[in-house]
Amino acid sequence: MLCWYIFFQAEDGIRDLVRSRGLGDVYKRQHWILEHWPHIVEYAEIANTLINQLWGPDTAVILNNLAPEPGSALAAAVAADESWLPIAVGGLAPQWATTLGPKAASALHDLADHRQRWSITTAQPLGPTATHPEQGAERVHLTEQLTIRTPHSLLANVDDRTAFTVELQ
Repeated sequence: MLCWYIFFQAEDGIRDLVRSRGLGDVYKRQHWILEHWPHIVEYAEIANTLINQLWGPDTAVILNNLAPEPGSALAAAVAADESWLPIAVGGLAPQWATTLGPKAASALHDLADHRQRWSITTAQPLGPTATHPEQGAERVHLTEQLTIRTPHSLLANVDDRTAFTVELQ
């Protein structure tokens, strides 16, 4: 009687009998993907919307309507079309706004001053984590300033005291 055993040599030198997993695992994986496909697509669409600033107010209109004080850090940022501006304005303005209110405009001026003082060049409005205690204190103050209060007229059934914090880091 002659018996044949087939061994395969793996790259690491370990030999073993080949065992088939069968097609069941492949079908299970395909079934999971098909079952969860709507959620996968929705996640991709949400991520694309957030990354490409396809939500919120028209920041270009707001920035065009903004009249920063000549020579200010904000005027320089607007003139240079800095990438952090649309992110900050998008967080400060209600969805259908065409201008910033006085408090939001003041917060944007303070943010531009902060960025200039600490030589922040990143796209995130507040920049990277503070390395100096004074910079950290300013970040805390700015974070409090950049907390939005949504008017009751914009959102139905929302208490006008509800605060939405803008994620600017």
